[in-house]
Amino acid sequence: MYEVRMSQPQRRLRSESQLLSAACRVAVRVGIQGLTCEEVGRLAGYSRGQTYQRFGSREGLLVAAVRYLNARRKHLTSELCLVNHNGIDALMHHFSAHVRAASADFEQAAFFEILSAHIPDLPAMRNAVAIAKSDLLDEVGLLIRKGLADATINPAINCEEDAVLYLRLMLGVATECAISGRDDDLLDLRERGQEMVRRSFSRLTVGNC
Repeated sequence: MYEVRMSQPQRRLRSESQLLSAACRVAVRVGIQGLTCEEVGRLAGYSRGQTYQRFGSREGLLVAAVRYLNARRKHLTSELCLVNHNGIDALMHHFSAHVRAASADFEQAAFFEILSAHIPDLPAMRNAVAIAKSDLLDEVGLLIRKGLADATINPAINCEEDAVLYLRLMLGVATECAISGRDDDLLDLRERGQEMVRRSFSRLTVGNC
């Protein structure tokens, strides 16, 4: 059978994808503190030297991984069709989709692992993570404003401050979902997280304990 040979740019793109996927697996397994170019290269089927050649350094690999994962996460949001929901429903749908993805997709799990981790003294890495968090907060802020406009979200909510609280809740639940191995635990975590979002943001629960 005739096999179509890939061009050099195609081979480069494939090797980059394989290395970034391997980096995500390592991050989920041992955290970013334990991530090394040697281990990522080994898992992807490449040498440590090839990993350095592609990304320049361990920090370069981590930055590329954050950018890759942030793009994947934003694509997930774009597929949710949140414009078709009122504000509070869109916010809960956004939350549910992200924590569900963290339990089903190791790359989404890696995204939350990296955002929750202590960032070492790597300026470019910290900047990439800050951008990823900012993108997520911008999404949440838009949904809160939508809910304030359509009166489905508590008018006492502060868009900027409470978006940060929402993000912290999402990170916590998503991280727990990523490490939980039981389906009933995952369902319970997601449902409890959604209920916390509803109670915290919904106009209908104002005054309830």
